[in-house]
Amino acid sequence: MGYAGGGEIANALNRTENHAAIEQAFRMNIPRAAKAGMPNVITFSGNRRGMPDEEGALNTITGLNRVKRIAEDHGVTICLELLNSKRDHPDYMCDRSTWGCGW
Repeated sequence: MGYAGGGEIANALNRTENHAAIEQAFRMNIPRAAKAGMPNVITFSGNRRGMPDEEGALNTITGLNRVKRIAEDHGVTICLELLNSKRDHPDYMCDRSTWGCGW
């Protein structure tokens, strides 16, 4: 697993204003990851900051749809990080499997 510019833990795909920067980073770095033999790159949902889970999930899906072809074209998998919001990462949106996989 490598990092290819998929946002930051607190600021990532659940906010549409981050999508262009994430796409730009993935366009540059996913081919590098593939060339280096790295099969997976990480991305994040971002923190809630009052955003409803459904809105964040829909925004994240939109963002992933925007970049998935880049990864597919290079044989790289984009992995969405699930983190514990109750213990280590307060307010992180993708904090349970049903959120990360259930939409």
